Amino acid sequence: MLDAKVTPFIKPLLKPLIKALDSKGVTPNQVTLAGFVIGVLALPFIILNWWNMALACIILNRVFDGIDGQLARYQQSSSSAGGFLRYLLRFSILRFYSFGVLALLTLKSGAYLQWCC
Repeated sequence: MLDAKVTPFIKPLLKPLIKALDSKGVTPNQVTLAGFVIGVLALPFIILNWWNMALACIILNRVFDGIDGQLARYQQSSSSAGGFLRYLLRFSILRFYSFGVLALLTLKSGAYLQWCC
């Protein structure tokens, strides 16, 4: 995927941020949850057809997804529970995006009346 090609370029840029987050006591799970919230914000932007805002949220979500893993390795705090949380939220985000596109297409076609009636 694209992440594997971009990560080697981004990793050195994230090092100062990882150190700063560590010094503030931020945990990898907090970064994961913040990234999830940012990713969920893309849903209304997709439905409203605000593609630039949706793309910004999606990109930020991916950046946070990279930061949480780097932070866990830096703090030597990787865990199965943290990995499961990361996987669960990443899977949920993909479903939210699918739902957003489906809702947008449905609203554009006028079929939304069938959902409520």
